Amino acid sequence: MIVNVELCECRGWLGADLHPVLKCRTMKSDETRVYLWVTNFGEDASVVTQLIGLEPTFIKRAGQPNQQFPKTLNRIHCWELGSPLPPTAHINAHIDALLELLEPHAAGVKAIAELFEAGINAVVYYYEDFTPGIHLSAHAINRMAAMNLSVDFDLYFLGAEE
Repeated sequence: MIVNVELCECRGWLGADLHPVLKCRTMKSDETRVYLWVTNFGEDASVVTQLIGLEPTFIKRAGQPNQQFPKTLNRIHCWELGSPLPPTAHINAHIDALLELLEPHAAGVKAIAELFEAGINAVVYYYEDFTPGIHLSAHAINRMAAMNLSVDFDLYFLGAEE
């Protein structure tokens, strides 16, 4: 629980005075998910696994219920490998962790990026009351470019829970 302390000015017949006011609210932490995605490989996801040399963290199959929205069906097959960091880690840390997983398999990653559609997706759910910036270092950009990977940012500003 986060406790905010604000000074509140109270005016009465004795004049103005400042009193601390405690406001208690539960604040949800921002959540981040960063992953490599691969599509257009046909129906056999093992082709991607064999080329990259890494096991996926998730496979979506066309026609199957979407994990996040079970009433909708996946439209495409998608192979995913996620960052090993917890959702509360910063987006840059997630990107670096994923790149560290991928770089020993760079030849395979580059091959799948040339054969199929592939890239990195960074999804952030913001619950804080501010608009953050995202900065990618030239080093991170070069690391992705060396494997022929694009990067896509999905940012959701959901606001603080009161």
